[in-house]
Amino acid sequence: MPLAVSLIAPSSYTAPEAIDAGIHGLEALGAEVHYDEPLQTPKRYLAGSREHRLAQLHAAFDAPETQAVWAVRGGYGAAQLVDGIDWSRLARSNKPLIGYSDVTVLLDHGHRHGVPAIHGPVAKAAVGVLEGEADKRDIVRRQFEETLALIQGPTPLDYPL
Repeated sequence: MPLAVSLIAPSSYTAPEAIDAGIHGLEALGAEVHYDEPLQTPKRYLAGSREHRLAQLHAAFDAPETQAVWAVRGGYGAAQLVDGIDWSRLARSNKPLIGYSDVTVLLDHGHRHGVPAIHGPVAKAAVGVLEGEADKRDIVRRQFEETLALIQGPTPLDYPL
């Protein structure tokens, strides 16, 4: 059974082509990618209103068919969500949240509330599995394969660390 992940866009807006390319990269590694439509509802430079981004985040953690929640990108906006997140709801899912950059604020707060946190590549970077110079593709592939292996692991992730 392939690993299924939920994508979220908690921060800045991302060009749809970049998201699609990242999804193709994750799929090339065997991941099954899910997200609620619309993934983004652009509001100024953000991927959506605070309410949209919060609803998307909660829905991703509630989705029974996925094993992890992966941020499309970092960027300004993630910190706006911190005080609106139902951390106990997220912790009950035992799904890790994956990302870096400004998503780190969510990783930190989540970890403090029992939500597994993986400071790892953002989903849109998975395009590097398919595009670019061979040596760089190999590095990106290894980063994503290691992250996917961490999620799957021989046993479920057991947090807190």
